[in-house]
Amino acid sequence: EIPLLFEAGLSEMFDKVIVVHSKREKQIERLAAQGLSREQAIARIDSQLPSDEKVKKADFVIDNNGSVKDMLSQAEKIISELNG
Repeated sequence: EIPLLFEAGLSEMFDKVIVVHSKREKQIERLAAQGLSREQAIARIDSQLPSDEKVKKADFVIDNNGSVKDMLSQAEKIISELNG
C-alpha cells in the first residue's frame, strides 16, 4: 500500500497497480473520522493526484463507496484474475 505511488513516480516498479477509489465526500468523511478537520482532510486530498487520474493509471480499480462486503468481493475477483 503506497498512498503516493503515482506522485512519487514509483508505479513503474510494479507489474500491476490496484487503486481503491471512493468519492471525494466519502474520503473527507473518513479522514474526519480519523480526527482531521474538514479543512485538513481537503488539504490532504488536494495534495494528491486526483482520484480520477489514479483510476485512469490503474490496472484494476476497487470501488470503495459501498460496504466492506462489496469492497472485499471486488478484491477477491481481482485476486482470482491475478492468480489465473
